[in-house]
Amino acid sequence: MYNTLLLGNGFVRAAYKGVHGWKDLYEKEKVKYSFENLTFLYEAHLLDGNKSDNQFKREIVDVLRNDVCMDHLRQGTNQLRMFGSLLKQNDIHDIITTNYDKGIENILCEVNGYMELWPDDIERESGEKVYNIRRCIRLTDGEHEVRLWKMHGDIDHIASLFLGFDQYCGAISKMNNYLKGEYCSSSGLECRRTIAQKCRDYEKDPWDGKDCFSWIDLFFNTNLYMAGFGMDFSETDIWWLINKRKRLIKQNIPISNKIYFLYNSHDTGELEKSDKQIELLDEKMALLQVFGVDCDKIGWDENCITEIFKYINYKTNVSRN
Repeated sequence: MYNTLLLGNGFVRAAYKGVHGWKDLYEKEKVKYSFENLTFLYEAHLLDGNKSDNQFKREIVDVLRNDVCMDHLRQGTNQLRMFGSLLKQNDIHDIITTNYDKGIENILCEVNGYMELWPDDIERESGEKVYNIRRCIRLTDGEHEVRLWKMHGDIDHIASLFLGFDQYCGAISKMNNYLKGEYCSSSGLECRRTIAQKCRDYEKDPWDGKDCFSWIDLFFNTNLYMAGFGMDFSETDIWWLINKRKRLIKQNIPISNKIYFLYNSHDTGELEKSDKQIELLDEKMALLQVFGVDCDKIGWDENCITEIFKYINYKTNVSRN
């Protein structure tokens, strides 16, 4: 079975110096709100001010764009030059990310010799202006092709950015339509097969990795490794999707892929000696396991890339044996 990466902000922070945490992006607003749930934090700042959604998003985008410029790439991280070759060795053709920035593209294109294949008019090709069911960027080094799925939007397409509770809820509605075989984009692109029908087809004829209508399919037909991703409870859409997957398994729909959540010593609270952080991680992992996700600890910091692929290689070999 093919492998897929799901990379979060932690991955970019390990590769670049001085990347802002999500809460840091709101500090300059000088507003009284400090919710733990970041989608509500966005709504509070937005609705308590005079800016439109897109005006507020543009301010955040300016910070993010500067965070992942090549000047901020960490020096001495030879592993960054191995990223492309490790993707090839592990037969990975799909990377899903919750990041809006160009951190992953920069590593692949500027450090690993990839180039973008996707046409300039990505909205027309994906059939989406706001949501990101089909939006992806294709990258190749001439031998190996990777699809980069920015499930929460791209900084080059301001309207596509998921920041607030309102858009997350709208995304779940779109995702639900997709799973029920009722997806239709603004340009007329359709998917009329339910995810249950697809899973039954995968059982008879395993997916060959060449075609993928949406990143959502990768949660059902590939082994998914989530890394550098805190799985905050504000990530409503992902929690909803893995819950839906577990419900389908309970209904005896043939779903045989695995999902892994890889955490590190930053997540456990060991470094900060934070009891609250430890308690929150325990709570998240208990729920992830109920939802059918395996949780494992790996090393991190500047060794994050090699640690991720070491784990993938280990799990791949175990499954073959």
